[in-house]
Amino acid sequence: MKRSPLVLILYFMFFFRPIVLLKPVLNLVKFRLLDIYSIIVTYGLLLATLVDIQNLRWRTVSNLIIAFCLYCGLSLLWGSNLREIARVVFPFVVFFAIEALVTNRNQAEMLIKIFIIGLSLTILVNFFEIAILGKSGEIFRGYGQSVIRYGGLTGGEHTLAHMMGVFWFTFFLCSIFNFDMIKKRKICWYVLLIMSLYCIYKSYTRTVFLGLVIFILVYSYGLGKKKFITCLLIIISVVLIFKGILFVAFGDVKEALKYKEYYKAGSGRIKIWTTELNKFKKFSFDRKILGIGLGYEKFYTRFKKERYFIARSHNDFLGLLMTLGIIGFLLYIAILASCLRDVINSSLETRGKFFFFGFLISIIFMNFVSNSYLSRVQLSQVFWMFIGLFYIRDRILT
Repeated sequence: MKRSPLVLILYFMFFFRPIVLLKPVLNLVKFRLLDIYSIIVTYGLLLATLVDIQNLRWRTVSNLIIAFCLYCGLSLLWGSNLREIARVVFPFVVFFAIEALVTNRNQAEMLIKIFIIGLSLTILVNFFEIAILGKSGEIFRGYGQSVIRYGGLTGGEHTLAHMMGVFWFTFFLCSIFNFDMIKKRKICWYVLLIMSLYCIYKSYTRTVFLGLVIFILVYSYGLGKKKFITCLLIIISVVLIFKGILFVAFGDVKEALKYKEYYKAGSGRIKIWTTELNKFKKFSFDRKILGIGLGYEKFYTRFKKERYFIARSHNDFLGLLMTLGIIGFLLYIAILASCLRDVINSSLETRGKFFFFGFLISIIFMNFVSNSYLSRVQLSQVFWMFIGLFYIRDRILT
């Protein structure tokens, strides 16, 4: 397969993907740097993919993605906002670009290596900001008591925690593909893993904690019963040792169970979900099928034209159901189901299957309980990079 020099665009994108989230970088310009960065890089990747379109293999998941993107475009006719459509659709370009531009193992390893460099810089500056300088902390009242949550230099505790979680996923991805970088400088890897875990802890982002636990348990099960039991015992030990911290992090859940006020659990998620589902029930038949459109909610709000973002639901799937209706919701679920089926039926060895299976289950969980790898563009791009690498595994492993 012919090597494409346009893969340099992918390298550029994923080196700067974590870096452009840092406040000092964002403050360099007065414009929406993230939007400008995403638009320029996405169109560059799209053009590069079209140039090397002969490298694409059309699968069920590819067809479903195209159908979903076309449906998002059509939703402009019944109320979607163009910017919000782009935020949902653009990350899929990464999936096709990976297959079109990454044609051999060396290019795949270089892509991950460059991405890791960008992630490592992000980890180092955030760790220094939080652990050494003790800055960027804000008092948060919502876990049954006041806690100080740190967002580091990434502009928010959720963004910080998710990018640290991505580093953990990337570490195990390198192991699955036996990239040389995992065999060298192991001490550096372990130091960065500890630093990233510390940043997650200081962010008090429970979604990422639980997502990583789910991933590690599923992945370790694929390594054998002994390693699974070992990981399980380690997790239980950590819970017992740091139970005080966990009681703080999950204080609202504890209070909700104690007083049987279940709607308050998870920062009020149950109440939010119930409210949104009740709104959905009141929609007309056509709105239930098509949704109210990405970017706006036109019904049942205090203000007639209140902007509605998926992130408001604390559940990516619920937000999808509200904005794109039953059709859009089922199309996206079909995409994820197709990925899961392909992972299960793949020729990967057991630990490889369980890595991607655990990765998908973890992402699905985080999308269900929060706004993660669908509504956050940077995370969605990373997600489709991982999925794209799975589908070109034959090029990487040979």
